[in-house]
Amino acid sequence: MTRTKCLLLLAGTLLAAGSGIASGSGGGGTGGGGTGGGGTTACAPIQSLKAVPGYYKGAVAAIWTPCSLQQCNGAYYIAYIKATNLDTGLVTYVNSSYLMSATIDYDFAPFSTNFRIDFTVVDQSTGAVLDSRSVITATPPPPPPGSTVG
Repeated sequence: MTRTKCLLLLAGTLLAAGSGIASGSGGGGTGGGGTGGGGTTACAPIQSLKAVPGYYKGAVAAIWTPCSLQQCNGAYYIAYIKATNLDTGLVTYVNSSYLMSATIDYDFAPFSTNFRIDFTVVDQSTGAVLDSRSVITATPPPPPPGSTVG
């Protein structure tokens, strides 16, 4: 099987499995100890993340990344998103946001291309990585001439 077919197969499998396959850090816990001590759970700011490929204005490929964060320990966040073209290995899109809930648009993405979307949340004051996830997706092929894709 060619590399492109393998990547498309992998992307399709991951999309079919849903965003529950997204990898990431955070959400772990620490054990309690001593007499009657209880454990505490680390807070994972990323509450939801998915990649939705489609057509921007019915003519060009796009990837929309809806996400929502929860406030943890009073920290202010910067959320970074990076799209890596898995067919070439090149980073083709980078953006950041201070919003707790948003849809980050990557409009004018190349058609029929496999992507890994990396989403990282850092503490604005310290720069420490608080949570990160990755999602695999693929942009659609070009629409047929004369068609209206919504």
